[in-house]
Amino acid sequence: MNQSEATERIIGVVKGVIGESNKELTGDTKIENMGVSSIDYVKILIMLETEFDIEFDDDDLVLDESTCIFDLASKVCAKMS
Repeated sequence: MNQSEATERIIGVVKGVIGESNKELTGDTKIENMGVSSIDYVKILIMLETEFDIEFDDDDLVLDESTCIFDLASKVCAKMS
C-alpha cells in the first residue's frame, strides 16, 4: 500500500470519529485544527490499528500540534512494511 492509499483510508477513519463526513480533509490537514481531543485521537489510532492490522507504539499516542494526516499515513506505511 502506498502513502496516497493510506491517506484516503485514514481520512475516512478520521471523518468517522469526528462525525463530520462532509468536512473537506486533505493530507495536510492538521489533526489538532479539526477540534480533535486527545481521547478522539486515541480512538482514531485504535481504529487505524484495526483498519490496517498494525500496532502503534506508546510514543505515537501523543497528539502533537503539528501532526497532520500525512504524518499518520507515514506511520501506518512504516508499520506495514
